[in-house]
Amino acid sequence: MKNLILAIAAICISQTGLSANDHVYYYIGTVHYTDLVGGVHVPPDEEFILKKELLPSRGVFVETATMHDRNGVMSDLTTTVQVSGNSVVAVSSDGSVTGVGHIAGPAWDFTYLEINFVVGATGTRIKNINYITPNNLIARKEISNSMGTPTMLWEADMRIISEEEYQTRHQQMTGN
Repeated sequence: MKNLILAIAAICISQTGLSANDHVYYYIGTVHYTDLVGGVHVPPDEEFILKKELLPSRGVFVETATMHDRNGVMSDLTTTVQVSGNSVVAVSSDGSVTGVGHIAGPAWDFTYLEINFVVGATGTRIKNINYITPNNLIARKEISNSMGTPTMLWEADMRIISEEEYQTRHQQMTGN
């Protein structure tokens, strides 16, 4: 379940070849899980870093999420999101998770993102909502079973960080 959540958290392609209008943002925060069936917080909270590349020159944005699973194994998961007007189509790097949704706000400086994902193998549904401010990204993911019953809430409040801090944290988390 954790890797599924990581796949959804990740909405990255190489930083090389960025145009003047392309931007890269880096975030750090803590992920909290709540079991919606039992109504309790599921420890432990985990540190989470995110690299978000807005690439209007290619009509996409790409996110790479990095965090440890419950066994302490680091995961780097990437999702690419195609943008067409206010509509978006997302796919995880392995193709196992897909989604459609919309954005709101100024072009390529949007302040709201909503994507409804489906995990192909299980039918699990994830309603992903992000609120973006100049210094923060607030993410809420409601995970539901294949019948549509909410089972887990994934929440992360992230603050923007420098590329140097991101690289340091990534090195500490992954050893790379």
